[in-house]
Amino acid sequence: MRKKSNRGYWLWILILAVLGVIVWSYPAPDRDEGPHGPVETKDAAVIKHSGPNRKIVLFTPDKNGERLVKVEASINSQAPVEDQIKQTLTLLFTAEGLPAPLFPEGMIIREAFAYDRIAIISLGEDFRKKLAGGVWTELLAVYSIVNTLSANFEGIDQTQILINDHESDFFISHVSISKAIKADLSFIDETASKDDSGESS
Repeated sequence: MRKKSNRGYWLWILILAVLGVIVWSYPAPDRDEGPHGPVETKDAAVIKHSGPNRKIVLFTPDKNGERLVKVEASINSQAPVEDQIKQTLTLLFTAEGLPAPLFPEGMIIREAFAYDRIAIISLGEDFRKKLAGGVWTELLAVYSIVNTLSANFEGIDQTQILINDHESDFFISHVSISKAIKADLSFIDETASKDDSGESS
C-alpha cells in the first residue's frame, strides 16, 4: 500500500511539472518588464484645436453705439461647423478691443448648430438682466448676432435665437425672436471698417 501511495505522489509531481513547462512556454502578450502606460495608436481619433485659421467678420456696435461696424477676427477652420459657430459667438460676446462692448460678461452659449440654412443658437437667460439699454440697443444686439452668422457661414440665411433651449417671444422685451431672423445690412455703417485691434482701416 505504501509503494502505491508513493507512486501516486510522484505521478502528481510529474504532471504538475509538465503543466508548468507548458504554461511557461506559451507565448504571453507582452513580457516587457516594468509598468506600462497608456497605449497610443495611430488610429486614435484626435480633436484638433490648432491649425489653419480662417478670417471672420464680427458685426459689433461702433464706439457711439449707433451703428454696427465690421471687426476682423479669426477662428479655427478645422473645427466642426457647430464649434465654429460657438467660436464666432464667443468672440462677438467677449473679444477684447471691440469699439463698444455690447454684451455683458457671462454670456452663456448653451447650444449652436445649423439646420436647413438656419443657424439655431440657444443662449442662457441671465444676460437679460444685465444688458443695459432700450429698443435700439436690443436691435443692435440681435442683428449683431444675426449679421455675424450670416456673413461668415455659407448657406446660413437666417438665425433662430432660443433662450434656455426654448422659443421666446422677445430677445429681452422689445425685439421679437419668435421666428428665424434674416440679416439686415441697414444696421451697418459701411463707411467704418475696423480690424480686431480697433484701429480704423
